[in-house]
Amino acid sequence: MYDPKAILHSHISGLYKMVESIPENLDSCIEKLQKVQGRIICTGVGKSSFILQKISSNFASIGIACQFLDAIHSVHGELGGLRERDIILAGSYAGQSVELVPIFTFAKTKNIFSMLMTAFPLNRLGKMASTILRLPEVKEVGPLGCVPSTSSLVMLALGDLLVSALEQNITLERYQTHHPHGALGFKLSPVIHTMVSGSDLPLVSIDTPFTEVLMVMSEKRLGCTGVIDKEGKLQGVISDGDVRRFCMRFRDVTSYSALEIMQKAPKTLPPHAIVNDALTLMEVHKITFVFIIDHEQKPLGVIHIHDSWKNIQ
Repeated sequence: MYDPKAILHSHISGLYKMVESIPENLDSCIEKLQKVQGRIICTGVGKSSFILQKISSNFASIGIACQFLDAIHSVHGELGGLRERDIILAGSYAGQSVELVPIFTFAKTKNIFSMLMTAFPLNRLGKMASTILRLPEVKEVGPLGCVPSTSSLVMLALGDLLVSALEQNITLERYQTHHPHGALGFKLSPVIHTMVSGSDLPLVSIDTPFTEVLMVMSEKRLGCTGVIDKEGKLQGVISDGDVRRFCMRFRDVTSYSALEIMQKAPKTLPPHAIVNDALTLMEVHKITFVFIIDHEQKPLGVIHIHDSWKNIQ
């Protein structure tokens, strides 16, 4: 009988084995990868090839020179692109993928350092690699018990350990330059690149009459406005909700000014913040917008949650 929970528990068991049997030479392999002068050449066959492609892509995303080498294409000329300063990172759970033999043979001939992720280091490929990153022996899930599943998962986990180790020296700003588009790229982008600013920024002075406040908010269509003093410093903010609540409290609102309506000590961010900082601030404090201010407390722009989530989705 099909039991999805049993399958997931089997995967969890495989990861626990990975935790209990982290390769003793992991640190030395990480150091080797950190000092690579060329590229990290990732390669694998079958399901392992997809795992190594993912690992290669992750290396690239943190700015590491990396390339996936197709084992089949390699023997038709692409081996010629390998250099002594490169490092080969291969994956073969059983360590018997014959398609990888030419790559390891070439690496040995050209003095290229090679690492092999495998659970069976005494098999053919294990004897050819410069070093082994040993995987735990795990049971594949499913009725046949032979479809690569848990073995692929532990190989992916080991690859993630390598990527995470090299990620330690990568700043968030550098990562964003490698990932400028998509939801993640937007969340990591500086607020100054996405905020509403200039003539589109809704601002009123503290003595602006209530009716004029409404006009500015309607014209700018952001559902908010910042309130500044004579020096141009942000003193408060007014939202659509503030306006509705004020109108419910007082019958005649025309005699009031922005100072009497605004929320003091608003949540703000500096211009070096990223969009994700703004989203987190809005989520924590249950607000829909955040003003960006400079070191003199003067507003530079505003980020609205609706526009932010629209860009992410």
